[in-house]
Amino acid sequence: MARWAGVSNSLLKNPDYDPNKLLDEVMTRIGARSDAHLVRMTKIAAPVISHVRHKRLAIGDSILLKLHDATGLPARELRALMGIVLPLPLHLECKHIVVEQNSAANGAD
Repeated sequence: MARWAGVSNSLLKNPDYDPNKLLDEVMTRIGARSDAHLVRMTKIAAPVISHVRHKRLAIGDSILLKLHDATGLPARELRALMGIVLPLPLHLECKHIVVEQNSAANGAD
């Protein structure tokens, strides 16, 4: 648990982090009219939504998963909505690798 505390604290101090933008977009997409309605539709506890709105609690994986379930948006897009853009994993950044084939392996000489 302590391992993630630093991640949350650094996220809350990030000037680009805006959980309200994310929550407002989720509310628009699922048709929630208020935070209370958002609580009922996402099954996220009301105090959690309040703490997130007031930047006392960072949006963690469990909240992100519930927001994904409610909207169908990928986690990467949800993170981008709150101002956090993570780099792609190395295996996704690689371009197509062209491997020269040995002509003998193809049966051509």
